[in-house]
Amino acid sequence: MARIQWFTDRTQADLACGLLVAHGISAVVLVDDAGGMRPDISFGIGGVAVVVPDDQLDEALELLDTPDGPAGSDEDKRPDGAAGG
Repeated sequence: MARIQWFTDRTQADLACGLLVAHGISAVVLVDDAGGMRPDISFGIGGVAVVVPDDQLDEALELLDTPDGPAGSDEDKRPDGAAGG
């Protein structure tokens, strides 16, 4: 398993993990927060990590690095490149 990113709170990590799982990546959130009873403990160990299998690392990093998700930006979806706003 490879750690792909650290987060400051579990909610952010859960969202990233959910995105990865929705795209077929076996992601897991790792955190030591006393079963959710002490979320402040995770700051002492460096945060909350999301890990994926080594063979899915590149795909997971690509998904998390895409600013607007895997489908591209909203501008890509507008006809004739029209600006939104």
